[in-house]
Amino acid sequence: VAPESRTEFYQRVTEELLIKRRLQQTGKLPAPSKLREQRERILGRLAYEHLLDQRQPSNSLRWTDAIRVVKSVMKCDGESAEAAFRDLAKETGLVNEERSRDSWRFIHLTFCEFLAAHEAVQGQKDGWNSLMRANAEFQKERSPQTHSRLLEVIPFAAGLMPRVRRQDVMADLSRTGQFRLVARCFLETKAYEHESWGAFVDQVR
Repeated sequence: VAPESRTEFYQRVTEELLIKRRLQQTGKLPAPSKLREQRERILGRLAYEHLLDQRQPSNSLRWTDAIRVVKSVMKCDGESAEAAFRDLAKETGLVNEERSRDSWRFIHLTFCEFLAAHEAVQGQKDGWNSLMRANAEFQKERSPQTHSRLLEVIPFAAGLMPRVRRQDVMADLSRTGQFRLVARCFLETKAYEHESWGAFVDQVR
């Protein structure tokens, strides 16, 4: 069945790269779900922290941050963390070292945005509200790049939200007054029954 949204598409592709690619390379793995969770925690946290920090150029991440997060998640020393991160890069193909022990990047910015959204929903206690607060602050800046820094992250997060939270999420979005952002979120959630849909359609007209 073809994916119905970008969120679903990237969810499938990311799972393929995080786990299934490794299975194809080496055969069966012990506890693949645990390995996937570990990798999601590492890459998701790095992507989330990176995109919430407007001082960092999009998709150019610090090597020191990668080692810090791997050490935290895997409870290991710096040398082991460095080896583990390089193994993760090789086995998933999701990230590339840019400058040796200095910077790295996701193979495409969209993977960074999707994993940041996944972390906001699955890994952070106040992730959604943090995204909304950061987005509001970004709109006060002069740079168009800063304005749109979370333009893809927030719709991914909305699409990943459990159904029970979707009404509140769409209400939060309708209050932003950001037409492009709200449009993307309707496409990802398919929440056309929400009371804000009628006002959105009127705005389109």
